[in-house]
Amino acid sequence: MKKIKFFKLAFLTSIVYFLPVITFAACTLTRANPKIGDLFNYVTCIIANSIVPVLFMLALAMFIWGVIQYVINTGEEKKKAEGKQFIIWGIIALAVMVSVWGLVGIVTNTFGISEGGVKVIPQLQTKY
Repeated sequence: MKKIKFFKLAFLTSIVYFLPVITFAACTLTRANPKIGDLFNYVTCIIANSIVPVLFMLALAMFIWGVIQYVINTGEEKKKAEGKQFIIWGIIALAVMVSVWGLVGIVTNTFGISEGGVKVIPQLQTKY
């Protein structure tokens, strides 16, 4: 029982320690007069640099937690089956996220979308 409490404490401590590193990624509006495209780039930056890594971290943590539960509870079949379910759902979550990541890469290369924004959408410019 003390091993399980230790692993829970270590797991929660690691999440609390690494979460600010991921969530405070540098996404800023750099222009003095930001346009709507800059706002979309800002939102995309926040999603790509903050939310997606947190989701990957949670899926990986779910998989690791399942492995720990499966290894620790060798005698108890109910907890072992619960650990197996965590392993399966963790693998499914990671596989779905990696495949979506690949599809996003294919779409961005197909339509000419770069890190700086969409190349094909024209911007309104004022002449002075």
